[in-house]
Amino acid sequence: MPKQRNSNPTNPMWANCPPLLLAAELGIVRPGRVLVTGADTLWAVETIDAYRTLLCRAADLWRGTLTRPGYQAQVYGVVHLSYKRNRNDRSERALSRHLARTAAAPRRDEPGRQALHGVRTVC
Repeated sequence: MPKQRNSNPTNPMWANCPPLLLAAELGIVRPGRVLVTGADTLWAVETIDAYRTLLCRAADLWRGTLTRPGYQAQVYGVVHLSYKRNRNDRSERALSRHLARTAAAPRRDEPGRQALHGVRTVC
């Protein structure tokens, strides 16, 4: 986030940069999982047209998938670390529980695993 007033992004920058630059950078890295902290960062990922939100009942945990040529990433959004009122702790616990459950599940490329396209997954 900007540290000084003159470094604040303009409205066109907010609208154009995440889907253009962030999508290209993620395409280079091709992650399997992405951890996003804070609402602004989650919004930036959500602007990429290949992002799809997944239903999540856990408090303060947001999930989605990013499907691009050559890779598919699971996206996890949590409350920013600096946020007060214990929401960050709740967010971290929800993510830990979800990851512990999915660690025992078969990988997406293993037999018997359903593709995530069009499937609403509940965490």
